[in-house]
Amino acid sequence: TSTKRFFSNMSSFILLLLGFIGIASNGQMMQCEFKDSGNSGQVLDLTALANALLTSTNDFDNKYDFTPCRGALTCGSDTAMAMKSQVDEPSDCEVMANWPLDPNFLPYLSVSEQRWTFNFTNGNPCGEDNEPYRFFAYFDCDGDVADYRVVSASSLDDCTAQMYIDTK
Repeated sequence: TSTKRFFSNMSSFILLLLGFIGIASNGQMMQCEFKDSGNSGQVLDLTALANALLTSTNDFDNKYDFTPCRGALTCGSDTAMAMKSQVDEPSDCEVMANWPLDPNFLPYLSVSEQRWTFNFTNGNPCGEDNEPYRFFAYFDCDGDVADYRVVSASSLDDCTAQMYIDTK
């Protein structure tokens, strides 16, 4: 009857709503669209990378991991969005950037280069001054790649690293 259907539909709606609330409260809601901090009006949609692990290893056996749009990495007792570790000693790691981001965080688009620059300054304390670790992620627009391709990653100094990613 219509009363049974109403309660069945209402029960489904409540379960759906509770699931949504549970996802949001566990920090799993992901913001994967970023507006340009300049005046271009462009938006970078990283939804295709929402569950990706971007990894690069350099010639010095430094491994750089980056999970855009989420903090899915573990470094000791910390979670991280980006971290650096040693290939032969993964527990020797540093948190380069944390998720969630400040709601006012905006990357910059260089229209002439078709490059998005993310300047994360929210890593764990680093160095003698205990300043936050800095991590730059550069997304270069390239229509010939699938969703993404990690080009390289490296350290600029003891408390700063960068990763170059080609993306659609």
